[in-house]
Amino acid sequence: MAYGGAVPADLPDLGLLFDLAMADARSGALIRSALRGVDLTASEYAVTSVLADSDGLTPSMVAARIGLPRSTMTTLIAGLERRGLLARSSAADRRSAHLWLTAAGRVVHDQAVAAVIARWWPVRDRLDLAETRRLVRRFVTEVDRELEAEPPTD
Repeated sequence: MAYGGAVPADLPDLGLLFDLAMADARSGALIRSALRGVDLTASEYAVTSVLADSDGLTPSMVAARIGLPRSTMTTLIAGLERRGLLARSSAADRRSAHLWLTAAGRVVHDQAVAAVIARWWPVRDRLDLAETRRLVRRFVTEVDRELEAEPPTD
């Protein structure tokens, strides 16, 4: 149902949206906490996770999967490449080059995965994972659908 009127006095649905934003913030905090002893930031961990699953993607493809702007990806990729954790195929246009984790990149990524698992498992064990996953996927699908829709005109 589309919204098009005055602001209602009771906004419980916005409270749910705020709760989801807080869950996102807490998830990020848990990942950052887990990565303190690993040589990766949370954003770098996201990049290495995508490449660990699907080597050979372009920077634009990785950016789309993790929801970061391409300009941010350029900085992340350059840093990972400089540290020897990532390699790119040579291409005249650096945005169309394909990316791979190096052996060193896989080692650091595996360390990060172990650290994240150690922090996540106690939380995970207290959740109904099937129900949580179903609700989160439904939420993401509906938000994506809304974001892809034409913005309302006034």
